[in-house]
Amino acid sequence: MKRLNILPEGYIYPKEQRSVRDLLRRRLLFVHQRTSQILSLQSMIARTLGARMSVRAIKKLTDADIARMFEANLAFMARNHLSTIEFLDQTILNIEKQVLAQVRLKKEFSLLQTIPGIGKILALTIMLEVGDINRFKKVGHYSSYCRCVKSEKTSNKKKKAKRNGIVAVKALSNKLCRASYYIMRDQIPYDEARLFAEFGCGREPTVGLALNQQA
Repeated sequence: MKRLNILPEGYIYPKEQRSVRDLLRRRLLFVHQRTSQILSLQSMIARTLGARMSVRAIKKLTDADIARMFEANLAFMARNHLSTIEFLDQTILNIEKQVLAQVRLKKEFSLLQTIPGIGKILALTIMLEVGDINRFKKVGHYSSYCRCVKSEKTSNKKKKAKRNGIVAVKALSNKLCRASYYIMRDQIPYDEARLFAEFGCGREPTVGLALNQQA
């Protein structure tokens, strides 16, 4: 394979940025843990009080609120959830400050912020994970790298789970992934109206039609 020049080569990430990339990976871990704590507290509120409470409302709870809402043991657990959430909030903020002091968003990744829900930190996370967008020769390679390729569940050669939340999320994530590839590669802003447009004839898109035909 080496002699024929068909040996696949791996991408070696620049050494000087690996530690910063790892910081954002740890940040994502803490974000997941914070979400778990919030969901657990929301679930306890729903079971106990039969009410739903937003994340913003939960973070505003005081000791007096908790004492009024729960009996002693549940109040004890609620306070522990809140203290953990506050600790994770501060940890995440500290990591973000550390990263922002070391790296800046490159031009080719700045337009990712035109996608709703992607701010500076998430754009930096994508930038530090991707490295060089040109290492992905095709959009399918990038989708596969992001684990957003199409997957099918079959039984007796018949497709299953055609309509459910998981399938919908997977399909949307794949579209957004493909859109972000062209945003980074071709330096074009996100256009929601083009995201669900027809694919056209399936050829590689031009810069102006990237999202229109392939997102």
